[in-house]
Amino acid sequence: MTGPNTVARLQTFWSTAALYLGGSAAIQAINLVAQPAFALFLSPAEWGTAAIYLFWMTAFGLVIGFQAQSALNNVRLEHGEAALPVYIRSVMPWYAVPTLVLLAVLGVAPDFWGRTLGLSAGYLALAVINGVLFAVTAMGMGHAITLGLRRRYVGLLIASTLVPLLVGFGLVAVLANNALARILGYFIGSVVVVLYQAVRSAGVRVRPERALVGFGIAITLPLLAHELIYLVLSQANRVFLSTLVNQEAAGVFAFAFSLANVAVIAATAVNSSWTPWYFEHSKQGEDDRIRRTGTQLLLGFGTAVGVVALISPEGLRLVTRAAYADGARVLPALVVCGHLLLIFNVMANYAIYRKRTRLVLAVSALAAVVSVVLNLTLIPHWTIMGAAVASLAASTSLAVAMTWVACHHLGSPNLPEKAAFTSLLLVGGCLALTWWGFDYPVLRFAVSALLVVALGAVVLRRAMTKAG
Repeated sequence: MTGPNTVARLQTFWSTAALYLGGSAAIQAINLVAQPAFALFLSPAEWGTAAIYLFWMTAFGLVIGFQAQSALNNVRLEHGEAALPVYIRSVMPWYAVPTLVLLAVLGVAPDFWGRTLGLSAGYLALAVINGVLFAVTAMGMGHAITLGLRRRYVGLLIASTLVPLLVGFGLVAVLANNALARILGYFIGSVVVVLYQAVRSAGVRVRPERALVGFGIAITLPLLAHELIYLVLSQANRVFLSTLVNQEAAGVFAFAFSLANVAVIAATAVNSSWTPWYFEHSKQGEDDRIRRTGTQLLLGFGTAVGVVALISPEGLRLVTRAAYADGARVLPALVVCGHLLLIFNVMANYAIYRKRTRLVLAVSALAAVVSVVLNLTLIPHWTIMGAAVASLAASTSLAVAMTWVACHHLGSPNLPEKAAFTSLLLVGGCLALTWWGFDYPVLRFAVSALLVVALGAVVLRRAMTKAG
């Protein structure tokens, strides 16, 4: 599972980032076709049910996998690449413990949990099993990222998106319950992806080591809490909408959120390239190179997100029917949250590198409090716009607080603090212009064109300098 050129692959940040972005672009191309197509069949209420299932499936998957893949870079740096399959073999059997606990808890009072969590007992039980599949796939992706197996990672990324979509479309055609069809698409698609991974790794034989489990858990448990908190921060607003307003509002918001994933998935893809590259070059003490590359990354990505935010209202109207049109006003804010996530991830990597993951958890907890308070306060008055403002405010606090912790509290010598705040002002300005000029699309398209020209000029200059 490792090779002699593994470390060499970690050196090429921009080529890896380009490949991962290409994979995320393919996913978004698929989603931009698939999501509006599903919207033709699913009512907003049905969409809301499927979205809440996806939320709980992800939450259960995080608990079941206890974010074990987050320690892979630390395992490689301190124990060597040969320890990676041993670590994976050692921790994955432990997935059974939270799985059984979750099923037992949900089985004790199924009606209560159904009312509280917004899904029937059957859907919740299915979400737990789906969570196991989610955790296994996350470990496979993490292993590919850590080893620099770029094509394997992109392949898993695309397969884990495309297969559930195809299965879902097939089931929508034959089942009368469209929400059930979408949910079974998630489940059966996840089974297919995990079976593929099982076949790929069938020949690997290693003995588990209990010491590696303890090493990994010490790092990952705070990160698990962070991931759960971030899930609440970024996606729980649809649950709030379903309980405080109705399923239709949750469905409209969830549809806009699915389109905004163009920024979230791209940010995740870039961070997947940045993380192993950052660990490797931090270990080598190349602070100037890291700061320079980080500056280019944040400013370039922020410009691209600003462009997407400016034109996103027209994009939503173009691909969907009138029932989902209200999402056009919230979509720009959700797109901007993708860049705020990237700022947070870039900064959090230093805390993870220093094994100070409890600080990451503390920052996430602060942002989660902001999210919950604002959702409960704003949704009753502004419905989906209140949920969007809550997400934006919480994501901003996440990015700003993590930047301060990494650059000042921990004293990072290599993170691009000025670029982080500059890009924050850039995307904030684009969002303000989008909302102010919501009824003036010509103005917004003109500004977005100028940003595209500016970004293109910078990329061309960098390419010419490198060629020269």
